[in-house]
Amino acid sequence: MNTTEQTERTYKLTYQLKSMKHAFILLMSAVFSMLLTACENSHQDEPQNPGESNENSKIEYYIKYELKTTSKSAFSTVDATFLTEKGYVTKTIPRDWEGTFGPFNKLEVASFQVQFNNSIWTRFYGRISTCRGNQPYILKAEKSSFSSSLNMSYAITEDDLK
Repeated sequence: MNTTEQTERTYKLTYQLKSMKHAFILLMSAVFSMLLTACENSHQDEPQNPGESNENSKIEYYIKYELKTTSKSAFSTVDATFLTEKGYVTKTIPRDWEGTFGPFNKLEVASFQVQFNNSIWTRFYGRISTCRGNQPYILKAEKSSFSSSLNMSYAITEDDLK
């Protein structure tokens, strides 16, 4: 084996190790995100006033955002802007992420934007779901975007909260 072949083989092994390291980091980020979301959700599953009838109850619901990403690029985070109970927030999130926010007490437009500068062969798949109290989440909007930022929104209505 000559020096060129050894160098090329070393380069390939180094690239494979880096790829495995990136995959491991992404996997751990996803697991950590799911654990955080599960902890957040455990306190939000019950309505504040479970004994009230629907006619007397106030508006109270939760919004869940989900992001799944496929890409040939090795990146682990993206910048996202979304509505929370405290207003719009922009933060860096893992490329595969789920976040639940609320309770909201008035009708809002749930908005979810994901920006990524190097979008070569990158597909974003986003979802917006809502739930009232401890009811199951209902999918309200979903969208995918290939090689561009993801922008989606859904206007919550009274019918969504029945």
